[in-house]
Amino acid sequence: MLDNLEALENRAREMHAHGARNEEILGYLRANGASILESMRVFKNVLGLSLGEAKQIAHFSDTWSDMRDEHNRIHDVLDDVVETLSRKE
Repeated sequence: MLDNLEALENRAREMHAHGARNEEILGYLRANGASILESMRVFKNVLGLSLGEAKQIAHFSDTWSDMRDEHNRIHDVLDDVVETLSRKE
């Protein structure tokens, strides 16, 4: 997958250089098999964003909107785990 991710990143870089919108790039990445996490990594590398900024773009995009509720539930569970572990310390 690394070779494919590198190819996707190169194409995303070309798209960005030619003025493609974030949503177009995310759509391309997803249509070509990139996960949301891989899409975040590509945005981080291509646009020089922080991971948090790349996460915001992907999470709130139309491209990944069908997964937003599921991702929010995962984040809620992780928050609960971290809170529980911090109380035990």
